[in-house]
Amino acid sequence: MRKILCILLVAVTPLFVFAQTHSSVDMPNSVYDVLEIAAEKGYCDPLYNVKPYSESYVLLKLSEIEENLKDIIETSENPGIKRNVQIELDIILNEKKKFNHEAGLNLKKLEYRYESDFEENVPVSFDFYNTVDGFFSAGIYDGLLNNSVGFELVDKLNFTGDITKYFSYKIQGYLGLTSMPLQDMGNYAVGSWWYGYDGKNEPKYGDENYGKTRHVKVFKNNSVFPYSYKKFWDGNIFLLQNLSASGTEGWADGIGLGFGMNGEMRTSFFDNRIELSFGRNSREWGGMESGSSLILNEKARPFLAGELLVRPLKWLSFSSLTGVLEFPNQDYINEVTGDNFQDQDSFYYQNAYSVTMLDVDFDYFHFDFGSAVVWPKRFEIGYLFPLIDNVVYQDNIGDNDNLCLFTDIMLRKPGLGKIWISGYLDEMPKVNPLNMFDKTRYMFAIQAGGKVVIPWLPFASLSLRYSKVEPYCYTHHSINYTPWYSHYISEPYTNNGYSLGYYLDPNSDEINLRFEASPYSNLFAFFQYQLIRHGVDFGSRAIPGSNLYSELPPRGRDDLYKYFLKDGCYEWSHILSLGGSYDMRKFDLPLKFNFSAGYIFDYFTDTDSPVGVKGSYHKVNTNEYKDSSGVIISLGFTAFGN
Repeated sequence: MRKILCILLVAVTPLFVFAQTHSSVDMPNSVYDVLEIAAEKGYCDPLYNVKPYSESYVLLKLSEIEENLKDIIETSENPGIKRNVQIELDIILNEKKKFNHEAGLNLKKLEYRYESDFEENVPVSFDFYNTVDGFFSAGIYDGLLNNSVGFELVDKLNFTGDITKYFSYKIQGYLGLTSMPLQDMGNYAVGSWWYGYDGKNEPKYGDENYGKTRHVKVFKNNSVFPYSYKKFWDGNIFLLQNLSASGTEGWADGIGLGFGMNGEMRTSFFDNRIELSFGRNSREWGGMESGSSLILNEKARPFLAGELLVRPLKWLSFSSLTGVLEFPNQDYINEVTGDNFQDQDSFYYQNAYSVTMLDVDFDYFHFDFGSAVVWPKRFEIGYLFPLIDNVVYQDNIGDNDNLCLFTDIMLRKPGLGKIWISGYLDEMPKVNPLNMFDKTRYMFAIQAGGKVVIPWLPFASLSLRYSKVEPYCYTHHSINYTPWYSHYISEPYTNNGYSLGYYLDPNSDEINLRFEASPYSNLFAFFQYQLIRHGVDFGSRAIPGSNLYSELPPRGRDDLYKYFLKDGCYEWSHILSLGGSYDMRKFDLPLKFNFSAGYIFDYFTDTDSPVGVKGSYHKVNTNEYKDSSGVIISLGFTAFGN
């Protein structure tokens, strides 16, 4: 009977609960992790494969989980099961508290909400709330890496509301102080054929002058764990030591003032079967677990885009997105060092982005596939039309746009776990597929993973995944004389200088083992081990294709080979970390603390052969590639808001 009531509740909730908004729930947010593990334990139907979720969808899933947990508590005769499920139920109730919308002023939450009462059929609401985030992290090392301390203190002003039951809006402005020093590792040659070609003398791969025109600087952020940091600010930052309109910098190497804005308009029809949105926010598509997507990862920088989500059947959905990508801030992070490349890089990064995905999702089987394209901004209506595949359309009109195909296949058993394999195909030449791990022209990323539920601990799981990003994957050669542009346009699969897909650099792999659990309703804990191997992109033994700015040469590319770990110098990073969060919302205090600590050990391997030539690798320890180890400690908090 309770399950029947739950179904009815889920079906009619959007019709009578006006306080549920259709605005998206920002990522990251602990509710995504809670929903994911609850779905894996079989407490609710499989979740949508496109994030962020709308608040109305999140509340529907939380209510579904709540009713199922109450059912288990009532029917189970095992005291241990009842205790664990009660903790899980308390977690769900705590998450629901985040989305309580009460009219009037709430000083404890720094929130004010207004709801109209003069038009019963056309309800309107306005909600303001404030969020304060703080983050401090320190890394202490020996060897090659420098000691470093970084921090952020950010205030976010949020304005949200609804116009009728179907349309919601959200505006978020943020302003904060930060300092996140970087260690300069040197320059990396990304290619010279496109940028250095004068129409007469074509540099070839391997020539003495190849790669001497186009360089970028390579930096390391030693305050945090590798690939874990996502800056909060957009564009430039104002350093306090030179606070003026002309005093902006590309990075907060000293204490600086950062700012930015996100916004969204979102509408939903037919019980969330059709959703339309237009906004700037973080997203994740096709992730088999949070942060694992190869196609559009939550660690990518946000960008403005329009989305269409159509779910005609419970097991079938179709998604399409088109947006405008933001250029990287090259003034500071990736400074141009060549003599023939003097213009600002905003001149060369003028790209749009489109992606479509078809999703088939049953209780025990998931399959999705789709295509994406980075294309120079022009009135190209074919990429905007969701019912024509991007690859097919590019053959008709796009020609040199940066295309990719992707897919995810997953088998799962609710209450037990899941296994999956994901693939991202950047470029495939017309050669024998058996050479895909040898030929450089095979530019792809692949991931295999598994996750098991631990039944005797509340919301506990153990996951293991292996991810590999081949050389030049997520990169693309610059193109010239594309429609509407008479100069070079750079088309890597990036936004604001960061990969849109997986967070690893090209020519890397990762083993990620993670255990997480919630032993108490307000305490979350994790332990994680990572092994990350990456072809170096600094120093005298840097390997071509190991940086997002790399450009595969257009001549002779079919004759290039890759030999992972055996064609140059590689950095090996062993990372052990543990941490968690403590939520005070249980005590009616809008405050949450985060903490982590860990150990990192870096060393390098190299061969006795020239870079690009296969050889046996062995450990090295030189002044240029020196062993290092260190401890990293991070503390953070979130006050008020969600």
